[in-house]
Order: sequence, then structure tokens, then C-alpha cells
Amino acid sequence: MGREQERIRGRLWLVAVAALAALLALGAASPAVAKKKKKKKAAPAVTMTAAAPLSSASSASATANCTGKNHLSGGGYVVSPHLDLAVPNTGLRSVNSTSTPVGVTAWNARPDAFSSPSASGSVTAIARCESNSLSQIATVVSGSATIPTGQLTDMVITCPPGTHVVSAGYAGTGLGSYVNNFASFRIIILGSHRTALNEWTIEAFESSANPASGSVSVAALCEKDAKGRSIGEVSTIAGFATNSRASGDPTCPAKQHVVSGGYLLSPIPQGPGAVPVVGIDEFEPSGNSTWHLGLHTVGPQPPGSSVATYAYCAKDTVKKKKKKK
Repeated sequence: MGREQERIRGRLWLVAVAALAALLALGAASPAVAKKKKKKKAAPAVTMTAAAPLSSASSASATANCTGKNHLSGGGYVVSPHLDLAVPNTGLRSVNSTSTPVGVTAWNARPDAFSSPSASGSVTAIARCESNSLSQIATVVSGSATIPTGQLTDMVITCPPGTHVVSAGYAGTGLGSYVNNFASFRIIILGSHRTALNEWTIEAFESSANPASGSVSVAALCEKDAKGRSIGEVSTIAGFATNSRASGDPTCPAKQHVVSGGYLLSPIPQGPGAVPVVGIDEFEPSGNSTWHLGLHTVGPQPPGSSVATYAYCAKDTVKKKKKKK
């Protein structure tokens, strides 16, 4: 973005006020049957997808749904073909304005593609769906904020007592135009990641190249606390420079699966300065245990720019205590 105007860093706290939803019934046990048969163990988590066409100078939206005895634990998206900086004028130069849960069973993604280079392809929304036998979503915490031009705001989402955060998403003001320049940018999501066991923070910046205020809506999935259940975190850090791509692929430990992902761009200055401006065009689970992020840079980047990619992990099974006779 070059040099940005002086900005104020705000902080907005979003806390659940509603009682835990009736979604707790997701894991209710079914009546016993007379004949017991050995059943094939269900996968701890599966990935569901839904695609929509996307071309340069346009936007597209897709929503992936969890089905069967599964619920949403996280999600993301993939733009294809993504911008290939090694081959000039190849692929879609895109930025993502929306990547958010829809209730507890679906994930929606909406990228915006610049007019240059000219290309056509698709966006695939991705829902990471975990077995109801492993966890239960208790409630969804949501909120929104208006962000003045040149302001960086930390949107802190806090899950209620008795729950912990498993993932979160955002829906912000899209591009001002599809012309490939800095003035087209509006809301830039510099980070979306867990900052405490019951807290998720989304760092949103409204470009100072635009005089108008932008808006962001956020939503977090809050999971019911349970014995033997915890969400771990692994991360990778990758540097990037002007006109480059970068990626991250943190992988969960053995006998654990990935439930969601997050990221944080750096540096995020407290006062006047430049912020990283990138298009994240790959944000998805890869296999059972890895979360993948891929990005391309847009224009000059601050010295020492990097991206931290987070994978949030859970055990494949939950040990149940045997009842004493």
C-alpha cells in the first residue's frame, strides 16, 4: 500500500449474551438396538466443498455444507487458477472479502477478482466437518463494526463460560472497483486467529486510499467444554516480498486431525507506516492433519513482511471413562 495515513487502532469486544443453543442435542445418543453389529469407524472429520464460476473483473460466492452426523468446525476457500507470478499474466488476481460460518453446518466464501490479468476459473468454498461424537457446537457469537478510513481495529470475539473457540470468520466490504490499483482496496483482513482458549481476534484495516468507512461482520463457533477434549495449535511462518508468493502448511501431531485454520500478517504497525497487502487465494485443510495457506503480494511490501499460518488440532478419539460396577 506504500505509506498509509496515520491510523487509530481500535478494539471491539464481542461477547455472547444468548443462552447455549439447542444445538447441544447434536450429540444425543440413539436408542440401543437388539442386534449389535460391528460398524466401521467414521472419520473424525471430513471436508465438504461447493464451487462457483469466477472470472476477472467480477465477484462470486459459494457455500459448502456439512451433512450427516457431522457439524461445522471451520472452513475456507480456494481460487483456481490462482495468480502465478512466475508466469506473467496467468491466473486470477483475487482478494477475499468473505470467509465465514453460516450457522453450524455451512461455510461461505466470496472472493473479488481484479480485471487484470484476464482469466476465468472458479472459487471453491470449503467446510471442515467434524463428527458429532467428538464435539458439540454450543453457540455462535457474532458482531459487526464500522471502520473509518485509515483505522486498524482488533475485533475480539469471546466465547461464553463453559465453551471454547474453535474457529471464526469475517465478511467485509469488498473491492471499491476491479481496477488493479491500491485505490480499489477497502477492508483488508490482516489476521484471523485464536488469541486465547475462548477468544478469537480478527484484525481489520480500512484502506486510507479510500475516504469512506468500511464495515466488517464476524462470527465465531464456540464449542462446548468436555473432558478429554482440547484444541491444540501448530504454526509456520513464511516471509514474502514484492511480487512474490508465499505459503504455510502447519501439520497437526500424530493421531490428531485439523479442525480449522487461522493466519496473521506482519508487520501490523501501531502508528504511521505500511501494512502488508496480499491476496490470500488458498485457505483450506490439506489431507486430514494439515492446514494450507497460499497468497500473492499486491504492490510494494514493508520490509520483513511475513505470514504466520495456524492449524488448530484435536485428537482423533475421545477416551470415555468406564462405569464402575
